Amino acid sequence: MASLTAADAASRMAPMSEGKKPKRWIAKATENAHGQFRKKAESAGETTREFADEHKGDSGRTGKQARLALNLMGAAKKRGPFYTKG
Repeated sequence: MASLTAADAASRMAPMSEGKKPKRWIAKATENAHGQFRKKAESAGETTREFADEHKGDSGRTGKQARLALNLMGAAKKRGPFYTKG
């Protein structure tokens, strides 16, 4: 097995988030939303989850919005009991 150099070993021991800003991908992805996806679902007479499930394979803006909506709906479930309100 090859031994590590001192520089390589130091880089592996340093925390990964050192010097990096946190990513704000959810804020960037939803900054221009303004309820557009919800309005599309309402005009189709469906809930946002039903509409997202139908259109998650679509190409274009609606498909991207559907995949993001499903991702964010799933994130709310995965947070666990420590993040519940009340």
